[in-house]
Amino acid sequence: MLQTLHSFLVLLFAIVYLILGIVYMLIQVIVGLFSKKAKEHMAYGYMHLGLWCVWHLTGVKLTVIGKENLPKDGHPVLYVCNHRSIFDVIIGMTVYPGQVGVVAKDSLGKIPLLSYWMKQINCLFLDRQDIKAGIQMINDAVELVKQGHSMLIFPEGTRNHNEGTLLPMHGGSFKIAIKTGGPVVPVCITNTGDVFEDHFPKCHGAKVTMIIGEPIDTATLPVKERKNLPTRCAAFMQQCLDQYDILPKKPLPEEPVAEKKEVKKEESHEG
Repeated sequence: MLQTLHSFLVLLFAIVYLILGIVYMLIQVIVGLFSKKAKEHMAYGYMHLGLWCVWHLTGVKLTVIGKENLPKDGHPVLYVCNHRSIFDVIIGMTVYPGQVGVVAKDSLGKIPLLSYWMKQINCLFLDRQDIKAGIQMINDAVELVKQGHSMLIFPEGTRNHNEGTLLPMHGGSFKIAIKTGGPVVPVCITNTGDVFEDHFPKCHGAKVTMIIGEPIDTATLPVKERKNLPTRCAAFMQQCLDQYDILPKKPLPEEPVAEKKEVKKEESHEG
């Protein structure tokens, strides 16, 4: 019953939020004619409010560990996080300070209204099948970091459906930090799958823990250690999952075992 109520409130809010977003978008466009910076601030403010309301309406109980590792001087960083749920973004974007863009899958860029607001907060869309587009995305992200925007990436490349584990890390997006000499901040977020995906289409007020690791200064890292960044971040995330993940791991699917057929041997009788 409580899950149904939370789900209804989230759906109702999303509808109202999107409708009001059309009006707010028109106001934002007018403001943008006079100040691009003010237009950008309006977009971040509106998205931040919407995301904050959504995860609070679900009844999520959030614990953040390592807040002291978040940048306090406004210096842009590259947040590197594991990916279990859409709520990794919804919750995380309300915790990270300043203006943060997200590297998201290209299909989200085709959804009306949502894609508009994502572009307004400097989100970039990645087509995993197009290597050339991937290189361009990294270059665009580098320019955004140079302009003072932090970026959030999910190097597993897709959502992991098995609680408490990690998918293999892709190292390409780490070049955003390496090319700018900016810090990498490893982040691990647990139990977000229990908020929505594990109960689809209902929302659940799960206990979520977000652990923010110490920044890794890429500017002073030797070349060999830069190549080891994906492994280093994965080790941090797995350690956090082992320590803070309160949900049981789902068993990995077993490979089908071929049935052994008994072969009957005919006895030959010599006459």
